[in-house]
Amino acid sequence: MIFSTIQFLVVCAFFVFAYHYERNGNPVNLGDFLSRAVWAFVFSAGYIILALTNTQSFVLAYLLFAAFVAILIPHGFAQRMGNRDNTWQEATGSWQKYWPGYWVVWIKNLSNLQQDFLGMLSVGILRGFVVFAPTLFLGTSFIGVLAAIVTTSLGQTFSYYVGWKFPLSIWGNTAKSSEWGEFFVGVIWAISLSLFVWL
Repeated sequence: MIFSTIQFLVVCAFFVFAYHYERNGNPVNLGDFLSRAVWAFVFSAGYIILALTNTQSFVLAYLLFAAFVAILIPHGFAQRMGNRDNTWQEATGSWQKYWPGYWVVWIKNLSNLQQDFLGMLSVGILRGFVVFAPTLFLGTSFIGVLAAIVTTSLGQTFSYYVGWKFPLSIWGNTAKSSEWGEFFVGVIWAISLSLFVWL
């Protein structure tokens, strides 16, 4: 139990660094491609740390690829969690930047928060599905995959919601901002991957 906790905390630290700090140019801005590649390698390393002798080489190879692909799915359009003046329809003439959750604009009378919440939920579902669902063909646990997808979906959404309410400005993060959302998303990915490996 103690060793499992240490494994999880190490992966948490790696994921928060790779997803939030490194991707946002702190401490070093490597550019989009390299920062996404770093995230993919760190994610696959997290799998090795959690699985240890149970590491499956084909699952590892897939996760390396899938983590990179999943991070290409845009999420910035929904990360303000209602803290904006304009609606998505006013903000864009194109669906390309909003495509994971653009369907939300067809629902009438939604508040900005509701739009962002449903949009981010769409991103989380899609990212979770891309990363975890295809591993079922490689022999992974259905319960583990399902738990990881649900955690990623809800966790991505609530991370940004809580981030906009988090009152402290520490560790280079501004209080009540999307910066905390991305910080918490790193933790959520660690939880999702742990469930994927251990269930």
